[in-house]
Amino acid sequence: MATLVRITLENGLDRFHCPVCAHPIVTSGEGEAEDVCPHVLFVRNFVGEFGHVAEAYADLVDGDDQPELAELCSALPATAVVFSFAERPRGGGHEPADFAVCIDFRAAAVGDEADR
Repeated sequence: MATLVRITLENGLDRFHCPVCAHPIVTSGEGEAEDVCPHVLFVRNFVGEFGHVAEAYADLVDGDDQPELAELCSALPATAVVFSFAERPRGGGHEPADFAVCIDFRAAAVGDEADR
């Protein structure tokens, strides 16, 4: 079971890099990166759409019924961490949203990214 880490943002998500290899996942001005490193199992954008899904986990997020992050964590390896970045509600009709990235630390420890 993966670990879920929830982080509340004050001013949006400016940038986020893979904590294993420092490859950019979100960059200032560019938004979500077009390509990601092999440590990323999935990215869920602020709209709730999944992208950059590792092939082994594609069936978890396919279809119309998108799982909750806590539910997804139960199907992911214990070596994975899901970082969920939530915007603080601002009022005035602004709906709070979150951005999530799942990183698998196992590939870095074993050096075995080919089996993903």
